[in-house]
Amino acid sequence: MTRWDKSAYVTALRQETRRFRDVVAAADADLAVPSCPEWNLGQLTGHLSLVFQRLGERVTTAAAPEGWKRPDTVTISLEEFDAAFERLALVLERLELDDPAWNPAPLPNTARFWFRRAGCETAVHRWDAQMAVGSVEPIDASLATEGIDEAFDAMLPSGRRRDKGEFTGLVRLAATDVERDWFVRLRGERLALLDADSVDTESSPVHARAAGTASDLMLALWGRVPFGALDTVGSEELLSALRIG
Repeated sequence: MTRWDKSAYVTALRQETRRFRDVVAAADADLAVPSCPEWNLGQLTGHLSLVFQRLGERVTTAAAPEGWKRPDTVTISLEEFDAAFERLALVLERLELDDPAWNPAPLPNTARFWFRRAGCETAVHRWDAQMAVGSVEPIDASLATEGIDEAFDAMLPSGRRRDKGEFTGLVRLAATDVERDWFVRLRGERLALLDADSVDTESSPVHARAAGTASDLMLALWGRVPFGALDTVGSEELLSALRIG
């Protein structure tokens, strides 16, 4: 598997930000966002702007912050949104992926975490904005693959599981458009991402499987589409246990 370089992350972020902006610039800021029912488009724009601000701070800081929490939301103008994005873009252009930067996941404390986080977060909220106007486009397969990796190596291990219940079983996610598989074993409140090449499904039977495009799998993990919309077999409860909250 080829790891993304800095240029790929920055290009994806610029593309997704532009697509997000195209939607909100042409729509009513009071329009409800069905996939984020607590927000309208104006609030979604404000949230993403605050995310850009927070990412720009975190990607340059090697020490863990005090009182780390999810950004709140405000309603802002498009000019303020543009300014927040450009400030983040300038910061990212000055950095390298291996520069030191704290992150909340069980991963190396490097800027790579935040480069990937920026693109994935923006792609999901671009989809949210498009959902609000009734015309959604899939997330690019390569970026969605990065997003699925992020779910299993960063978000879920750092406590972002929506359902904190205890589950036991082996789950397989299959991205049919990029020919990638992810095998995840759940034991109680813990989960482990397995090496797909080493999994013997005859000795370790799969209890739940979901197949679809990388975009659909990523969106399902983030609760944007139901796993039932994909090609699924086995325990729906185990699949739902992988949702990020």
